[in-house]
Amino acid sequence: MSFTQLMTKRTIEFDTFGDIVLEKGDIKVVENIGAIIQILSDYFRTNYGDYLFYSQFGANYNSFIGQAVSKQIVNDIINKVSTDIKKLDILPIESYKVYGLASGNTIQVRIILLESDDYTIYLNIDTIKGISIGY
Repeated sequence: MSFTQLMTKRTIEFDTFGDIVLEKGDIKVVENIGAIIQILSDYFRTNYGDYLFYSQFGANYNSFIGQAVSKQIVNDIINKVSTDIKKLDILPIESYKVYGLASGNTIQVRIILLESDDYTIYLNIDTIKGISIGY
């Protein structure tokens, strides 16, 4: 499954907690790169089984919880993030970079879109506490 057919130039805006953002009493909409950031952030929160008819579709980063932090797991996550973005087919491969490092029990991943810190998604996988996403 690919989100290409679902991806438009705009989507509903959610805050970092997954709540719908309101603007002047209406649902706020994001456009262009903001829509892509929103789509990626939403996808990174998914797990296998979240999609009723596609039970094996989802980012499933929860599978890293409980694993020992190592250079290999950091590389595995970087490769998985890159593969997931490619699988979604909403960005050309040359338009993003994925970086990661380990700090204690946490693997910190930065996804930089269009070579700009203004368009960065932060994916933190704490192998004890869980996953957080920011941008």
